[in-house]
Amino acid sequence: MARRTWSAGFTVGVLAGALLLAGAPGPGVADKQPLPNKATEVDATTLRHKVLCGYQGWFRCPDDPAKVGWRHWSRDAKKIGPDTLTVEMWPDMTEYDDDEKYAAPGFTEPDGKPGHLFSSAASTVCFSSASS
Repeated sequence: MARRTWSAGFTVGVLAGALLLAGAPGPGVADKQPLPNKATEVDATTLRHKVLCGYQGWFRCPDDPAKVGWRHWSRDAKKIGPDTLTVEMWPDMTEYDDDEKYAAPGFTEPDGKPGHLFSSAASTVCFSSASS
């Protein structure tokens, strides 16, 4: 439930941020002039003063509702390992319930506990059942 609320809020925040970055006026400021853009070029050497957003909804794990194996996490649907990983960052799984986590054999969290990943197929089932 909390993730669904966060997801909706995140989407609204991303859209609002995109409008602001595009120079579109926000609610209640249609009569005000947008601030001038003082930056003449983007400093690509830092993330300072940048907005990053993204979402990928095609992650799959063995034994999830899609039953297609390690999709998007690994180059090999049948196994996951350092030599097959296709992601640069490991997700923070602390807010996921145990039934939403899929064990990632051979990976451990910084605290030494077994590593887990999520499946977008499991989330899709959750979201679609909540809206029907």
